[in-house]
Amino acid sequence: GYGSYGGILITVGVSDSNIWGSGIGMSLNLEKSEVSKSASISVTNSRLNDSDFSGSFSLFNNDMDYYDYRVMSKGFTLGTGLRFTRHISGSLSYGYSDNRYDIVDLNNTYLDPRFLESYAKGSITVGVKFDNTDDYYLPRTGFSLSQSIEKAGIGGDVNFIKSRTDFGAFKGLERLLGIDAIARYKARLYYLINSGDGILPLSEKFYMGGIGSVRGYQSYSISPTQISTDGSVIRSGGAKTFSNSIELSFPLIPKAKMRLVTFVDYGFIGDNSFTEYSRAGYGVGLEWFSPVGPIQLVLAQPLLEETGDRTSAFEFTMGQRF
Repeated sequence: GYGSYGGILITVGVSDSNIWGSGIGMSLNLEKSEVSKSASISVTNSRLNDSDFSGSFSLFNNDMDYYDYRVMSKGFTLGTGLRFTRHISGSLSYGYSDNRYDIVDLNNTYLDPRFLESYAKGSITVGVKFDNTDDYYLPRTGFSLSQSIEKAGIGGDVNFIKSRTDFGAFKGLERLLGIDAIARYKARLYYLINSGDGILPLSEKFYMGGIGSVRGYQSYSISPTQISTDGSVIRSGGAKTFSNSIELSFPLIPKAKMRLVTFVDYGFIGDNSFTEYSRAGYGVGLEWFSPVGPIQLVLAQPLLEETGDRTSAFEFTMGQRF
């Protein structure tokens, strides 16, 4: 695959959803891109003891390059899930990870070195999701709403509460316009509360930019910043962020399953308030159900751009919901 942020992506995986006829699934995945590499092994059971509960266990080892630093993480997760109704499901998981940073020259910045200290994290995450859309990749009707709360401090060195809320609304406009047009509204609201005495690590904070938040800016490039002694910008992340988008999708070549989308994105991010930094973008894109999966090609133009921003006129992603 290929992504506008990660470049060329190679994934090798093997999985079996019914090991030795037991109903237990197992998978092994190796992934390498220009900015990341990861390895993971997972075991799942969709019906624990023939109940309505599912269970999962995974081990992982991930390396990820951001603009100013690299994060190296290894650990495990243990979780369970339950579908309450046709449209509502819940999950509960515990994860533990050991995290280390790599940066070119920490001594040449004003950045507090405690931001980049190695740390361990143990956390419990509770989530609930409502989804009554009519199609996973290209919904024309319905809503999706997910909420998760992560409590860190159950083991490890950091102590915080992290909330993530994602919302989507979809409406087909064929009766109104006479063509298979779709209106979409998407929003996400994330915030982080430091309930410990230490400084929150950079990799636990939030960033905006790219597909999924504000297009027209490079992925993870919008955040509060600090200035180093040599004048370069260090992106230190935010504790609060809200972004939303309005989209109109139109049929372009129906037989080839290609569609044209127009969009406007607007988002906020900050440490002490949501409105410390605000950015927006607009543009057009191509949505294509290709033989290898759903692909999005995006041409975007930034709005509210300021000096030092990392903009991006073209973005690409594969496998995500339209």
